[in-house]
Amino acid sequence: MEKNGYRILFMLSLFLTSCATTKIESVKKPDAELTKYKKTLIYVDIQDIQFRKLLEKDIEEQLAMQKKNIIKSIEIIPPLKEYSESDINKICRDNSIDSIIKISVISLSTNNGDSSSVFIPTGNFVWGLGSSDIKLTMAFDIIIYDVNNDEIVIRGTAKSEDENDEIEDCMDNISKSLAKEIVEEFFITPSNKIWFYRKFKIILIMVIYFINKMIILF
Repeated sequence: MEKNGYRILFMLSLFLTSCATTKIESVKKPDAELTKYKKTLIYVDIQDIQFRKLLEKDIEEQLAMQKKNIIKSIEIIPPLKEYSESDINKICRDNSIDSIIKISVISLSTNNGDSSSVFIPTGNFVWGLGSSDIKLTMAFDIIIYDVNNDEIVIRGTAKSEDENDEIEDCMDNISKSLAKEIVEEFFITPSNKIWFYRKFKIILIMVIYFINKMIILF
């Protein structure tokens, strides 16, 4: 019984520690109010199309839960040509978009400093890391831009980390973690944050209670 109990606790610890982590530091205009925007473009400015689609989809799903009207840049700014800032602003105005969440990669590194993972400042990086003991760390530049007033209202830097067997799993976990933190940092009001953490606390208590019951049964 004791052996099975430890096994359950070990599985729970894996579950709680297997997710990527993201920390965001940001500055914003004192009068910045994101609730006023009616339509937001998610623009992941990275040449790697797979990760661009993944991150834009994850942010879209998180913002959809906040009842936000979202358009992914991959749909209206396809990577088939080079776009100037004025080109993007015109596309936004033509589509009644009044704000942009723009994300780009600042840096990318692995636990072993493997040079086969190459990051180029334009946002193009290449896999080739192997398939075991990968710890991936990525830093992102985050800009929230007011299209109508032609100004940046929020700018932040995010640092995300994940450790997994496959690089694709690291990227997937980091994408989901970054999307979640962006929404919590910039789009959830303090009162909603209190409600969210209370709900999380209740769920955590229920999980611990269930684990205790399982240990007793085993």
